[in-house]
Amino acid sequence: LLIPLAEARLGESKVEGTYTFLANEVNVDPALPPLRQLGGSLQFSEKDLRIPEINATLFGGPLKIKGGVQGGKVLVIANGTVGMDEVRRRVEFPLLDQLSGTATYRAEVGVRKRNVELVLDSNLVGVASALAAPFGKNASEAMPLHFENTALLTAAAPRTGQPVLRDQLRATLGNILSVQMIRRKQGEDSVPERGTVMIGRPLAQLPERGISIGITVPTLDVDYWQKLLPGKGSGAALPVAFDLQADTLILLGG
Repeated sequence: LLIPLAEARLGESKVEGTYTFLANEVNVDPALPPLRQLGGSLQFSEKDLRIPEINATLFGGPLKIKGGVQGGKVLVIANGTVGMDEVRRRVEFPLLDQLSGTATYRAEVGVRKRNVELVLDSNLVGVASALAAPFGKNASEAMPLHFENTALLTAAAPRTGQPVLRDQLRATLGNILSVQMIRRKQGEDSVPERGTVMIGRPLAQLPERGISIGITVPTLDVDYWQKLLPGKGSGAALPVAFDLQADTLILLGG
């Protein structure tokens, strides 16, 4: 650390160092389990940040992290393996009980002025799904998963004049599922404002408010999916519009 003693030259201060992890445990996000057995180093200066390679475990699988400052933002690239058994132990969601095996994934995390962007991809090879069509697959079959979360430009609320923080979620699962969702930050939570969920058809235009759901399948067993996707009550529920096309509809056992 070099700091000129002359007050007029304080802007010329320099810093350069290395932070080394030795089997550490690090919490990076409340929504994720901690990174365990972290090993590697961060190299930093007053203008730069470099991550040559950090090894860790996440969801019980190995993870390699590299990155640094690129194009005015911090870009971190993570390559890892995740096991469905470990995910089920940490996430209570009935749908996950129908998944087994392991899969590799690649994630990019970009940070610019406290705005965080996430892009995640996996071909899901190695994961078997016992879900009903069109979501079933064997372990050797590829079903590309793409997920991205980006921060949107902030705008002032009309009444308070305070900035409103929003983000956008986009996800696709092969040519089966497409999702787009706009969320508003409310305290520690993110509240959906509008979005579309399309199954068996291309992604549609976002509604002005609420959720638009479109489904095109040969057979839809409503009873089956209600067991795996239990509804959650909300005092400020958004309007939901359905557009369903199915040759056979199974409802209430009929």
